[in-house]
Amino acid sequence: MLIESPQQPASDSPSLNLLKEIVLDGDRDMPLHAQLRASLRRVIEDSFKDEQRFYSENQLAAHFRISPGTVQRVLGDLVTEGLLKRKRARATYVQKKSSQFPRKLAVFLPDCTSPHLSKLLIGLNSQYIDRDIEVLFFYTHKNDNLGVAYKHLRFSPNEGAVILLGTSQNATLELEEALVERNYLFATVDTLSPIQRGHYVGPDNKLGIEMAMEYLISLGHQKITFLITEPTEHASIRERTAAFKQYCTKFHVASPAIHDCKANYWENVYTSAQNAMP
Repeated sequence: MLIESPQQPASDSPSLNLLKEIVLDGDRDMPLHAQLRASLRRVIEDSFKDEQRFYSENQLAAHFRISPGTVQRVLGDLVTEGLLKRKRARATYVQKKSSQFPRKLAVFLPDCTSPHLSKLLIGLNSQYIDRDIEVLFFYTHKNDNLGVAYKHLRFSPNEGAVILLGTSQNATLELEEALVERNYLFATVDTLSPIQRGHYVGPDNKLGIEMAMEYLISLGHQKITFLITEPTEHASIRERTAAFKQYCTKFHVASPAIHDCKANYWENVYTSAQNAMP
């Protein structure tokens, strides 16, 4: 009879002693996965070498007494950041040679008061605090020469990256052209452009409108008004408006309406919306 011996941990497995200083607190405002991700990031940067084997999902789940799903999410995030990589039948290894998340970040955004931009900034704020990134904000204004805006950057292309956050379509095109020419890594957030030169991050506008309308209709509403509180110059706003019209027809909404508050870039969106109210 063949008797299999119990599986032994790999000889190159890292010591669990490195995790003793990590304390996860379920009462904190920060979710457990965010706490663990930030802590493991520091452990990787301070105590691991490139190509060194990292902890398995089971090891981390057992040590911290948390669900495997939470650990899987954290390790997936660290793989996305470039700090870890998967190989050899799902074993995880440290990766330090490839470029990691930039330590400096410049954010260009329009100088206006907008609830939409405020929400985006709150989300961005949690990310750069979690990653210990130095962030510089540059507010764009009407008639700015954005083709030379790169001169405000205090770092070279290999030291950091740029985010274009909710900028107008024209401003986005000017900034993208300047950044591409000087080899800066950048991402455009929530501004659709006919010529997308870099990475784009934004919501699925059509799906968002469809989900919202399905919810309202499930509550019995048939008189639905689409309130536009952002500049219609923004391509994302135009796409959402078109989606609203499309789904009003699809769902046979009896009394649909669109109310444009005539908000403009470089203005206080709250004031524009208030003044446009009947």
